[in-house]
Amino acid sequence: MARSLVVDESFSETANEGENLVFFASTAVAINPGDEWVFGADAPVTAESHEQYGPAVSGDLAVWVDYRPAANGSTMGRIYYRHLDQNEPDGQPLTEARGDLGQPAVSGNLVVWSEYVYPVGNQVFFMHIGDTAPTRLSPTQTGQGQPSVYGTKIVWADSRSGEADIYLKDIDTGVEQVICTDPDDQGSPTIFSDWVAWVDRGAPGYQGHTRNDIFAKNMSTGEVFQVTWDGNSVMQGGPVLGGDIKGRILYQYAVLDWLLR
Repeated sequence: MARSLVVDESFSETANEGENLVFFASTAVAINPGDEWVFGADAPVTAESHEQYGPAVSGDLAVWVDYRPAANGSTMGRIYYRHLDQNEPDGQPLTEARGDLGQPAVSGNLVVWSEYVYPVGNQVFFMHIGDTAPTRLSPTQTGQGQPSVYGTKIVWADSRSGEADIYLKDIDTGVEQVICTDPDDQGSPTIFSDWVAWVDRGAPGYQGHTRNDIFAKNMSTGEVFQVTWDGNSVMQGGPVLGGDIKGRILYQYAVLDWLLR
């Protein structure tokens, strides 16, 4: 099956045509706002009457944030999943109500997400489909979020230094490493194969950039590449990696003046 790229709930792009699965949060009037749809299909992944957001897909496994009520009456966001090749019309919850969950990502049968934990704030958790309970990714009592996963490697944004930095952990080995702790904030990390990409705000004058730019790091060589370099007038965000890294860093951009209106 060809690989698809999912940027977020409002914009999706495919690397190839054919059997790609592309997900988006539909806003069409004729269906329930927030339903998840498969591109080219005539039925949504779920048409359950409550809202769904933040879809992600790996192979035939789809995950998303779902706001349908839990058994205890909670309406906070939970992670749902569905095997697209099986008869699971509305999906099923990955966990019971635990708190407000969001930002799911998936690789194989490994699902990661961000979850609000009082009083720390957002923490990153992971769980394999079929496990009985999730596991906290990092024991640090600092804000964490925006996870991305490839195989057994998870990257996320972590504010343990007081600013958001990018970290990586291999859950098979337990080894955690720093990807980027440059001045100011980094966020929206994504991982594929030996590559990690992220958004770097950058400090004024830092490496010549002062607004959101996209950077990528080759984990095998340690080399860091600046993907965009647009100075003060343009911002980039939401990088996605997939397939051959060359020409496959997809990102969103907007004129800064328009964002500040």
